[in-house]
Amino acid sequence: MRKSKLQESASEEVMKKTVTIFDDSLRAVDLAFWGAYSQEEFKQGDIIIVKNGKLSSYGGVSVNVDSESSEIFVNDPKVATNGRVTEVSAWY
Repeated sequence: MRKSKLQESASEEVMKKTVTIFDDSLRAVDLAFWGAYSQEEFKQGDIIIVKNGKLSSYGGVSVNVDSESSEIFVNDPKVATNGRVTEVSAWY
């Protein structure tokens, strides 16, 4: 997990947190959380669902998640019984 401050304009800084996730295929994806979402605390093993993230493939695969247009769900009980979630959780 990496945190950084970026200068958006001469008077405004924006916070960014990058979290690298992967599954049993060992393919990594960086989730870049911007603004208010950069303050979220995640721990190893959390199930993170991103709705309306912006996919980018510059220098690898990443998903940009900002608090204005995206939603996140962490350890949502509605998906805990999903077959793929159960499979990856057991693998992990």
